Amino acid sequence: MSRKRTARPAAPATPPDRATPATIDAPQPAWKTLLIGNAIGFAIGPVFRLIAVVFLGAAIVFLTVAWQNGPQRTIDAAHYSAFTARAQGRIVESWLAVEFDPASMGTHTHWRGFAKASPCAVVEFQGDWSGAARRAFCGNLLDFTESYTLHDLKEMAPQIPFAWALDDRGFILPQIRISAASREWLATHEPRAPMPSNPPPANALDALRLWLDRPIDDAIAGWTAREPVFPLALDPAHPADAMPERFVDAKIHAPSGWWVFAIIAPLGLLLWFRGMSVMLAGLPRAAALFAAIVPLLAIPWWGDRIPLALRHLDADFAGVIADMLGDLDITGRLVASDPEDATLAGGERLVWRVGEGAYAETVGRVHFVRPSAPSASADSAFGLLVETATSQTRAMDATERTALFDRLRADKLADLRRGGALFVPAAVEAMDGAEAEPGVQRAAQTLLAEWVTQPIEEPDPHDVAFAARVAQFRGLAKVRVPEIIGKPVAPETEEAPEQH
Repeated sequence: MSRKRTARPAAPATPPDRATPATIDAPQPAWKTLLIGNAIGFAIGPVFRLIAVVFLGAAIVFLTVAWQNGPQRTIDAAHYSAFTARAQGRIVESWLAVEFDPASMGTHTHWRGFAKASPCAVVEFQGDWSGAARRAFCGNLLDFTESYTLHDLKEMAPQIPFAWALDDRGFILPQIRISAASREWLATHEPRAPMPSNPPPANALDALRLWLDRPIDDAIAGWTAREPVFPLALDPAHPADAMPERFVDAKIHAPSGWWVFAIIAPLGLLLWFRGMSVMLAGLPRAAALFAAIVPLLAIPWWGDRIPLALRHLDADFAGVIADMLGDLDITGRLVASDPEDATLAGGERLVWRVGEGAYAETVGRVHFVRPSAPSASADSAFGLLVETATSQTRAMDATERTALFDRLRADKLADLRRGGALFVPAAVEAMDGAEAEPGVQRAAQTLLAEWVTQPIEEPDPHDVAFAARVAQFRGLAKVRVPEIIGKPVAPETEEAPEQH
């Protein structure tokens, strides 16, 4: 008899929701995940942005160089080949456009380190149509450093003339134009370094006026100036778009630079796509590729726009790239426009007039008359200015002459030395003249003694009228002033180059 076995029922499977905690990792809280993600992004985000902006900035420089030397030269040559007509223009308005953005300076006070300057002029010309036309041009964009002067500004770009307006005496009237925001900043901030003038400038705006006030240089520049010829080339079909003839010729005959393009462009593209891949790492491949290619179509207009976009990634490095792009073709820059659209055409105006401001009580007391014809050289113009100042000083009474010499000495002590050379012969004459009163002689002697005491306004080979200034200094060696006798007044210098 067989025994029947009964099967033991299998143990029921453990339901999923009854799984033991030891076999499955518990999820992190949402707030903790978010916090960790943000911390990582905050830590490495600036690093990735810096890497991207370095690659993109270098790419922009390389691609711009490639474009300017290859396609741009070919396009310009084809465009300007249609400028077959010629016209003579004349400058009717001129200024120096000084640009700087106070908002981008932060806490910096050296505003000139952020400023750029470009000479601008409005040119009027007559063609075969009825009525005269006007066109504005703004030339080379340079750093507006402390070495930038106004009296010797003769070209807005190589071989493209520039000229200042002249006043009723024939002296130049230098003019700077700045934005309202820039003027407000200058008027409300102290000079970066104290200037030893008396009284000292109250703000950076007054310091700028004082720094660029050169009465003798401005007077000589005006008396030697000749009417600048401004030859223009124009397309007969579009005469209003006239350009300087020299500029057009340079564009048409520019040497080919396609070999530069062939070398530089591939490197620029490589850097560009590498930088875009870093910046767009989170996008799908197709979208990232599209976003990288589209900006390449705007290469001709990169100069002012792409660096502005890079400021969102790294403002300091973007500023460096902007400066590098501006330096790629410094002397070739010439921006043409309608007069009302020229750089700072409607800006705040700062005008320098000879004999005003700090030199009103010295140079401003002399009445100068415009010569009938421009002087043959800067030295002869200096001589005429000195002769005028000497004769009019001689005609003053004793009180006026004494006050004038005392003021000139005070100006020398206050480092306002740019007008005194006009009156040195008058002081020598007053000191040696037997008819001069003792008070006048003493004032003249103290002026001359101070004039040869350091710091001395010694002639520099780059000064206008250098030879005439050296001759004046050497002549002081014969003057009977204890501080001068036996003292070398001016160093031996090489013969000055002829100045016009």
